[in-house]
Amino acid sequence: MSYTVEKDWAYEGLRCVVIMFSKVGFRCGYVGIGPDHPFYGKEYDEEVEVPSYVKDAVRHTELGKRSVMLLFAPALHEDKVSPELLLDVHGGLTYSRGSKDYPVENNDTWWFGYDCGHVGDGKDLTVVDDFIRDLEQRFPTGGIVRTLDYCIRECESLATQLNAIAEIIKECKYGK
Repeated sequence: MSYTVEKDWAYEGLRCVVIMFSKVGFRCGYVGIGPDHPFYGKEYDEEVEVPSYVKDAVRHTELGKRSVMLLFAPALHEDKVSPELLLDVHGGLTYSRGSKDYPVENNDTWWFGYDCGHVGDGKDLTVVDDFIRDLEQRFPTGGIVRTLDYCIRECESLATQLNAIAEIIKECKYGK
């Protein structure tokens, strides 16, 4: 699937990237963490150890911007919870992977990402091909087009959350 990098920047020490999938007309956002982060190498739906008060706080938190599908997630176990339950980002996390090439060329980066292709999200018809544009005009799906500015804010929020949870876990683990 073809995509264009619309913005690539650093925020609070983490690399952030917003891309546009021109074939389907929606954006995705990614935040990269390094090997020193406790979530490095973890899948977004993989349970990770967190302090019990973090798990308890998640249990009593509103869904926020996370996917409604998380309502069907298994119960929180012991002191473990998945990053997708911890991190409040548009539509929930939908991507986690380390790659040298995607979403951008990099080294030793583990990416967490979200997409703006959910129910209620609109297609940016200025970038889609004629077939998709014609289809959307005949059978409109509606929704809100998530702008580059919106995705920048979501990436920055995700970066802030990733840094905060790393600090909490490190403090509990090392007593700093």
